[in-house]
Amino acid sequence: MTDKPHFFIIIPSFNQGSYIRQTVESVLQQTNVHVTCLVFDGGSSDNTLSVLKTFGSRIKVVSEPDRGQTHAINKGIAEIRRLSKNPDSEVWAYLNSDDYYLPHALERVASELLQQPARFWLTGECLIVNQTGQEIQQPIRYYKRLWRSWMTFSTLLILNPIPQPATFMKVSALLELGEMNEHLQYTMDYDYWLKMWKKFGAPLISPAKLAAFRVHQTAKGTLNFKAQFAEQLQVATQHSQKSPWLFWQNVHNRLIALAYTLLK
Repeated sequence: MTDKPHFFIIIPSFNQGSYIRQTVESVLQQTNVHVTCLVFDGGSSDNTLSVLKTFGSRIKVVSEPDRGQTHAINKGIAEIRRLSKNPDSEVWAYLNSDDYYLPHALERVASELLQQPARFWLTGECLIVNQTGQEIQQPIRYYKRLWRSWMTFSTLLILNPIPQPATFMKVSALLELGEMNEHLQYTMDYDYWLKMWKKFGAPLISPAKLAAFRVHQTAKGTLNFKAQFAEQLQVATQHSQKSPWLFWQNVHNRLIALAYTLLK
């Protein structure tokens, strides 16, 4: 038994053999925390499974056909429900198999989030990197940081400045909120943030750089960012019928889509 803070990290995986070693290593190399690393692979046909085997018993791997990324995350959520022993002092997150944590990220999350009994989730800084890990698109990161500095629920209905790889939640919140919506292909995290805010209030905003989000040609968001913005508007509509916020999200999405096009 350990007195270190306990993290459950879910990694949904499918054919990201080029990146998944760095992803898993970034979890296992975290300091001063205990980590349960749960990889749910959708039946990869590349070298993903051979890479995962090199980690042995340090990670749990399930590889079988699934219904997509959200289904893989939900399988991880079910496993956390089974394994959790002290949900008020445990933290969970999911990390896509092409993203990675920065050194000491989980230790920083534990020191901030677990010291706040009345707060249930935290989000921090997230680098945007390319295939080789070089930082790119810094203006977008600074722009989202600006919005996070005075974010409200109404703000979240207009845009999503919460970076998924750098967002963490207490397991106690997970046990109340439950699974993610498998009908959503791109914005299951955005839907979850809105539900978290309604149920538990605003997240803690950390100034720390916690994770890196990788942009590459085979990433789902890179290939289909217009469809992602359309789905995001649908999610916002489900959470609010106030047309001014939805109007401004539509405007914002168009502007950001244009910016992404110019930056590609």
